[in-house]
Amino acid sequence: MSSSTLPSSSNHMKCDITSSFSNQIDTVSPPTCYLIVEAKVNDIRGLVLLDAGSGLTIISFQHWSIIGDKSSPLTPYTGPDIHGPEGSSICPVGWVTVDIAIAGIIIQHKTILAKNFKHLILIGNDLMKNIGIVLDIQANKMWLRTKPNLQYDISSDLSNAGRLDAPLLSTQLCTIPPYCMAFIQVKTPSSISSVTWEASVSGVHRDVIAANSLVRIQNQYCTIQVANCCSKSQVIYPGQHFGTADLYDSENDDTTLVLPITSLSTTSTLPCNIVESSDQIYCSTQVKKSSNNNNSITLNSLNFLTELNLTDSDLTIQQTEKLKSLLVKYDQCFENRLGRTSLVHHQIDTGNTKPIKLRPYRVSPARKEIISTEITKMLNEGIIEPCNSPYAAPITLQPKKDGSLRFCIDFRELNAVTVQDFYPIPRIDDTLDQLQHAKYFSSMDLRSGFWQIELDPTSRD
Repeated sequence: MSSSTLPSSSNHMKCDITSSFSNQIDTVSPPTCYLIVEAKVNDIRGLVLLDAGSGLTIISFQHWSIIGDKSSPLTPYTGPDIHGPEGSSICPVGWVTVDIAIAGIIIQHKTILAKNFKHLILIGNDLMKNIGIVLDIQANKMWLRTKPNLQYDISSDLSNAGRLDAPLLSTQLCTIPPYCMAFIQVKTPSSISSVTWEASVSGVHRDVIAANSLVRIQNQYCTIQVANCCSKSQVIYPGQHFGTADLYDSENDDTTLVLPITSLSTTSTLPCNIVESSDQIYCSTQVKKSSNNNNSITLNSLNFLTELNLTDSDLTIQQTEKLKSLLVKYDQCFENRLGRTSLVHHQIDTGNTKPIKLRPYRVSPARKEIISTEITKMLNEGIIEPCNSPYAAPITLQPKKDGSLRFCIDFRELNAVTVQDFYPIPRIDDTLDQLQHAKYFSSMDLRSGFWQIELDPTSRD
């Protein structure tokens, strides 16, 4: 652990001893003393504090009880007490090992666990020196010394400092009519603790908007209010990301209306309780700034950047860093869950043809297990839904080039009676003519693109 000696008039935190050992953090000093940056703590996104004057990295005891790894051992803290500038102790409990994703890398770091510390985490110069963080306060940028071309935004605006963005995912499949509200059950990821905690909710969905509200999360579940502000019905799929939950701070309360949260108990809420009037809202509405920051580089890119293989490319080191920076800038395009367009629906017109029903193909027990697994997976992701239909088509597994099996349905007889939809497509030679002066080419492959266009409701039988 690094040590430093600062003048006694310093506003940073310092240990209560007379030697040169001094660990410094600031809790009440001017906004210019701290910087904030987006990072992940134990795989949960948040805004963390940067303090180059602190010799320690500190994590909040409250936040650790929610996102902490229970298998991580707690080493008791035996050092000197750590006091803030106002004289109060941060009450250090011990040392814990935390996974921190920052500046495009993931590092396990030994961190002080403090009870009297309200922010998510404060990153001190011990971690900054370890990974080589460089700060440009004038340009509000941060980068690693080994990767100067891959820069991240930092800010001195502390209005959202310490914010936690625990994702809230839908647990059910339901439909919300146009211009209606509903109460839906959501859950946090499995990495979140099952302890009971109060959270402020912010919406992230564009079509179905989640109300900014206060909720009580119990065993990872809670109920939130959402509104369909579109002229079309909106389908909610299991696993759909609806909002983020942040640990509620009663000492910094911006709440404009507080009503009993117990009325949102998941035990008395229907799977999708539709209401048509905002007078029937039983949640706390608060004034909170959006968690979206269009000017910030997010860390969704961590997963696909580590899988990016450019060993066979002709790009220079500078071009490679520019490419990675571009991918990070548009990381919202790289989503683990399947996307779904609402611009067009797929219609199947069979005219007056009678329904076609075929027997299943015979498959081995091993392939039966694969089919069952794939069906369960698609059902959980909202790709398919249970139904009773006079139509039936057999499932077949076709080998891919890499040796894995592709889940397919034999629709050949259905295709034979389907009225084809003809429309003009661009000529390939005209398209190539448009590229005659281009130097760089790219291709895009949508993962499971067949599932990204919904069937029209009239064609789902």
